[in-house]
Amino acid sequence: MVTGAAPEMRAGPYDALKVDVWSVGATVWELAETVPPFSIPASPSSQTTFLPPNSKHLGSQWPPLSHPEHYSKGFHEFLRLCGADAAARPYAEELLNTPFIRNACGRAVIRQLLTQCRSMEEAMVARDNAVSLNS
Repeated sequence: MVTGAAPEMRAGPYDALKVDVWSVGATVWELAETVPPFSIPASPSSQTTFLPPNSKHLGSQWPPLSHPEHYSKGFHEFLRLCGADAAARPYAEELLNTPFIRNACGRAVIRQLLTQCRSMEEAMVARDNAVSLNS
């Protein structure tokens, strides 16, 4: 089960649009790390449980990335902005002007990457099926 929210949601009134920006940051962090931020293994099966920050300010500091060198300066700045304290956190339209968003690749590149992923997945399924038949 995944629970948790922007830190300010536990502190009283909040700006829902800025909460959404925090959630985008959490999603981007999760895409980079393959587990939600502030998560721990819930069981040996590697499922994760989202542990909401205890402090209303903890959300301003994402957990460290396992390989920060793999990501651009723009990526790091985007995450920093999304996780800033609510008063300093930009609205979504402001994030559209960040280098991370402005310099994003186009649809053709994304389509090509998705096609490559699909081919890799099909190859893995075929390999797993072959192993199952030989077992």
